[in-house]
Amino acid sequence: MKQGQKGSVKMVKKNNVGSEKWTYAEFEKFLQTFSDDSMEKLAFEMLYWTGMRAGELIGLFLKDFDLNKGIVSISKSAYVENGRTFFTGTKTISSHRVIDIPQFLVNDIESYLNILKCKNPEIQIFDTSVVKLSYLIQRHAERANIKKIRVHMFRKMHWDMLIEIGVPAVEREERLGKSVFLSYMEMEYKKTHECVRLLEEKYLSEKGH
Repeated sequence: MKQGQKGSVKMVKKNNVGSEKWTYAEFEKFLQTFSDDSMEKLAFEMLYWTGMRAGELIGLFLKDFDLNKGIVSISKSAYVENGRTFFTGTKTISSHRVIDIPQFLVNDIESYLNILKCKNPEIQIFDTSVVKLSYLIQRHAERANIKKIRVHMFRKMHWDMLIEIGVPAVEREERLGKSVFLSYMEMEYKKTHECVRLLEEKYLSEKGH
């Protein structure tokens, strides 16, 4: 190699796909590219409005929902390998949790379940995979003419939204199943269910009501 000549290793420009997040307007444009009451549309609504991990979404059974109370229980995760779905425990102990669901999302879930016409509590609601969800984001982002993001960014967008609407830190961490380290003042924390009310207000304000 001649002096001053660079080696064969090339500098590859870092792929920035997925390093950004969507505004609510962009998320709405994304949803509009799906058929109403489709499993895929509901899956992304769940990710956006609950902050659950994609694996937790895939692991949901009908029995995990109590729509009368407006809650969904997270007790497992799932992944797909060689066309088979495998169910595992949650990522951490704190990931085992109950999430309040806003009423508008309850309505969308009920509409989808009516289409399924299945009462089997052991049915998997979102028969998909992280790979497929990622593919759908890329494909439908192009259709909506918006930037492409990673599936994990739905969780980050939910976290940012909770901060924006004023949900306390300890409740944010509980909702997303993060490891919660309580300060002295937070030791008296009790779940107030204010989060779901604030999310409903956020939804209505974005819809222009």
